[in-house]
Amino acid sequence: MKQIYTYSHLGGEEILMIRYPRLNQEINEVIENIPNMGRGKVSQEKTMKGKSLFSPADMNEAFEEMFEPLGWEELRRTYTISIPNYRHEISNSYKQCDSTKGTY
Repeated sequence: MKQIYTYSHLGGEEILMIRYPRLNQEINEVIENIPNMGRGKVSQEKTMKGKSLFSPADMNEAFEEMFEPLGWEELRRTYTISIPNYRHEISNSYKQCDSTKGTY
């Protein structure tokens, strides 16, 4: 897969480049080695109806297959949030990451 654009949410790409260069290199190598998938999904969205798109499910599966042998794994942590001076708690809140490796 050719990486054309990147989106650095909250400076995440820069943090990887500076603090975790090996992990950043692994990520870029995985992206480069994802095979060309073609556009296997037909959009049903009102603004793009009938347009050919990449299948998110196929892409996620390909990334999972490439990351897993390198020791990356999915992370899902569940929390209960309580607010001081408030009697209600928010249960079953969670954070989820598709692929993590040794930094959580």
